[in-house]
Amino acid sequence: NNAKFNLNQYSQNENKYIEEIVSSLSNVNRKMSFSSVEFSNINLVDTNQVIVEDLNIVISNLIIDSNFLNIEHLSVNLDTSYLHGSCAILNKNLIFNIKDSKIYSNSDFFHLLSLEERNYQNIHFSGNLLANIDSVSFETEITYGASRFHFEIINKQHNTFIQIYESNVKFHDFDSTIA
Repeated sequence: NNAKFNLNQYSQNENKYIEEIVSSLSNVNRKMSFSSVEFSNINLVDTNQVIVEDLNIVISNLIIDSNFLNIEHLSVNLDTSYLHGSCAILNKNLIFNIKDSKIYSNSDFFHLLSLEERNYQNIHFSGNLLANIDSVSFETEITYGASRFHFEIINKQHNTFIQIYESNVKFHDFDSTIA
């Protein structure tokens, strides 16, 4: 039986989620380190419906202390798709660096986004996420086919800002997704 993680529990209030992590860290009374931690065959569940099956997560060089958490290397795999990065929680800030990731066109991930079968192309992206109690900032560069998007999204309280940097969109990349 696969392990299950209920997304509905955390999707209601993202700010509360960060506060809970920081609060949990403050209860740690000694520094802990792990060279490798693996979670295999995880199912992500939202309102009693499995939305992702067989997710695998490998964490290398994990350090937990009363005022920080550091993951030197994080690897998330779903079928053939992957995400490699690092993560830290420090001073009530969540810092997530996506060094490399690729979602292959035949991935189950695309079934989360659309009910229709389409001829998707591979997606490659990297970026940085900074989240705290007051705001979330995400800068990313995404490649889809021959198209490249570079942008930043900032959400602060009730406002969202989008900054688009140099990007190159090839409309033929989206023929199969728009039709």
